[in-house]
Amino acid sequence: MSMINSIWDRYRALDQRNHYLTLGLVTASLAYFLVTDLLQDPPSGSGYSKEDAFGWFLGFAQLLPLLLFRKAPLAAVVIILVAFVTHSMLDYVVVWVGQLTVV
Repeated sequence: MSMINSIWDRYRALDQRNHYLTLGLVTASLAYFLVTDLLQDPPSGSGYSKEDAFGWFLGFAQLLPLLLFRKAPLAAVVIILVAFVTHSMLDYVVVWVGQLTVV
């Protein structure tokens, strides 16, 4: 058990020195799921349209502000919400990563 605590203590020390470590890991893992979600076609007959370049931009605009969350939390939340609402208003399929970051 002490080995796990030692690894955890080392990670916490790294995270305190570099504030982007945890947020970068979370953002990178969520970016993988975002890309796989954006590559899927919307269900037929659903009325949603396939994301084009602007839809991809809005998808990443819902995710990338997570990197700035420790420095400017209010600005990150505003950017995420604006991108989420715009993405939804343009009849794109709601990306589940966007739902996760908005919550």
